[in-house]
Amino acid sequence: METLAETFHRLTAYATDRHWLEPVDDDRVRQDFIPLLPETRPPQSKEYPQHLPRVALPAAAGAPVAAAPLLGGSDVAGTPAGRPPGLADLSVTLARCAGVKSRSPRSGEYYRAAGSAGNRHPYEVYVSARGVGGLTDGVWHYDPRAHALTLIGPPAAGDATTLVVSGVPWRSCWRYSERGYRHVGWDCGGVAAHAVLAASAQGLPARVETAFDDAAVGRLIGARAPEEFPMVLIVLGDGAPAVAGGENTAPGDLGAGAEEFPLVAAVHEAGSLRGAAEVEDWRRGRAGGRPGARAAVRVPDEAGDRTLELLVNGRRTTRRLDGAAVVPQTAARWITDVAAGAMPGDAGTLHEVRLAAHGVAESAPGVYCRASGGLERTASTARDATYRACLNQEPGRDAAAVVFLTPAPGPAIAPDARTYRASLLSAGFALSRVYLAVTALRLACSGLTFVDSELRAAVGAQDALAAIAVGVER
Repeated sequence: METLAETFHRLTAYATDRHWLEPVDDDRVRQDFIPLLPETRPPQSKEYPQHLPRVALPAAAGAPVAAAPLLGGSDVAGTPAGRPPGLADLSVTLARCAGVKSRSPRSGEYYRAAGSAGNRHPYEVYVSARGVGGLTDGVWHYDPRAHALTLIGPPAAGDATTLVVSGVPWRSCWRYSERGYRHVGWDCGGVAAHAVLAASAQGLPARVETAFDDAAVGRLIGARAPEEFPMVLIVLGDGAPAVAGGENTAPGDLGAGAEEFPLVAAVHEAGSLRGAAEVEDWRRGRAGGRPGARAAVRVPDEAGDRTLELLVNGRRTTRRLDGAAVVPQTAARWITDVAAGAMPGDAGTLHEVRLAAHGVAESAPGVYCRASGGLERTASTARDATYRACLNQEPGRDAAAVVFLTPAPGPAIAPDARTYRASLLSAGFALSRVYLAVTALRLACSGLTFVDSELRAAVGAQDALAAIAVGVER
């Protein structure tokens, strides 16, 4: 019998016989919703009353550390333990994971540190502060436009300062309908990837926790489901995350006019955990999938020594790739290794990498998987196949390689809704790291949506979690 996670994934799949804006013919998917209406466009951030205490964060001057080795695994192994974050550390971490990089002179919308399809950014970031030098203990909301914190709740119990990233599904469902929930997972995972890298660059231990008491953490940040719900924790330091308790938190305002999607609410609720016993049960079930200490991956010389700040500011999506260009095999191998890295924390390995190579030096065109000592060709493929699998988007045809993240252990998506949620976070975590790795290599890339029904022909996969095209800009 199909689980709710499997049903959600199937009903939000794209197919060649249906335009991506056309809903599947099923009563569980909204048939009356019209996406992309300018008059219903949701605001980009949450607002709070001006009388609440606010703290302006200091300028985000990060440590002068090369980012490429962090992408290769040095952020997991060898990070010093014991030092609590200071306000400057928090400023850098928030700026690099969720801050504003620039603003569109035409639309007024702002672009943020981690990428988001359609510039939707369906998330909010909160800080449950414990022992941060220069900051009162309590629950704070991050305002990315002002680079400031607003105090919204009293201190939580726990040992370590914790970032709580919530999902705001209306922001992405406005564009992608029910499939927008996939984007919520990807984008929250991307924020987590940037936060871990930024904390590591500051010399702070950081881990990602995907299992927690959903209702309790929701109360802590003042989230009102189904408009908003906690998605992931980033724990800055050792010990238990500071997320226990939480009362009288100011709820804030996400804006009027949010529409609801019952299927999204249902699959999220199906994956929610209640109480410490359910959290521990889920973690025990994931224990076998957790990787051991990750050996640092050799960084190719082409990646250089630019800091995370430079990579974040230089990261962008490129829609025009040179179909005749060839990328070095060392670059393709490193990108694949970066993409394969698991989130440091409780979820373990939830995806694997298939590289559809079309223009990789010293490599015949085909599908490659990671193997001991490099990449192993496992099947043939063609540009037309990846073009169709990538919704007939030009980067899917012209890329030197397309990275597909498929479920692990596979071949199908996880049937349990909590693991499915974590797998979306895992894919987003990997995608964001690939964006930064490609930027370090001075190559170009574009995250792509995909046609689920074309995956088998393109890379021999039954399901996929995400895809990104890599190549040379033209």
